[in-house]
Amino acid sequence: TNVLILAGITAENSSSKEEAVIYYSRLADSKITGEGFESVYRYLVSHYYNKKDMAAFEKYKALGKELYPKSEYFNYDKVDFAVGLQDNVDKKIASVEEILAADPNNFKGNEVLGEIIYDALNPKDETTALPANAAELEKKMVTAFTKAAAGKQGYEIPYLYMGDHFINKAVKVNKAREDHAAAMKTRTKPGTMASKEDIAKRDALDKEYGDELENARDPYEKAAAIFAAKTTIEPRDKPQYKKAASYLADIYSYKKIMAKGKPADQAKFAAEEKKWNEKWDSIK
Repeated sequence: TNVLILAGITAENSSSKEEAVIYYSRLADSKITGEGFESVYRYLVSHYYNKKDMAAFEKYKALGKELYPKSEYFNYDKVDFAVGLQDNVDKKIASVEEILAADPNNFKGNEVLGEIIYDALNPKDETTALPANAAELEKKMVTAFTKAAAGKQGYEIPYLYMGDHFINKAVKVNKAREDHAAAMKTRTKPGTMASKEDIAKRDALDKEYGDELENARDPYEKAAAIFAAKTTIEPRDKPQYKKAASYLADIYSYKKIMAKGKPADQAKFAAEEKKWNEKWDSIK
């Protein structure tokens, strides 16, 4: 045993990974255990994941879990390794997508992929530049969250992520609307019409704002329906339910405004706005 340990460590330190695997495999296959030997199983699990040998990966992960039941390491699955072993967003996405290529409906894989992309498209530091392929990533995110939601009935989290993403975009567009309105006011002399260019830009921003709100509507309505169907709503879920109801009221309020000249549509949207405001009030 000592000879195998020394040989394995020597091979590992000299970057002879395949040789180290030979020695460590012999130790693991004999179920060596005790203080200091957990690293043998960890090494094999990580090695075989990187080699994409999922059978060996699962084998040594199971052995590690059997012999070191208190170790969290052996509870990690292939999705955890796909994310944890990569050091940037693009690599994390590619690694999870590789899993999904073989298992398209993997619930955790789809949810994690959606969350990784969400974080990339909604950085906490607003000065951080968005990825150049943000539009492509957004489509991947929506697809991933939609599959995750379909894979777990009564689970609102993917819908909340999607709603929040599009609301965040709408907030940015609304800031552009406000800035443009202020600039228009400065440029336009009292008693005169704004320029055609300014009016066209205003209308384009109004439409873009409405489009992003509309993108948020469906996922928020789906999340709200899931909350409404629950017998008991946990205290931690109530703020999310109220948030969805509040944004839905705002969305229908804007749709009502944009339906000017269409009384039937305005009445319909006003009723929806009222419904969601009342729902917000009812969530205690």
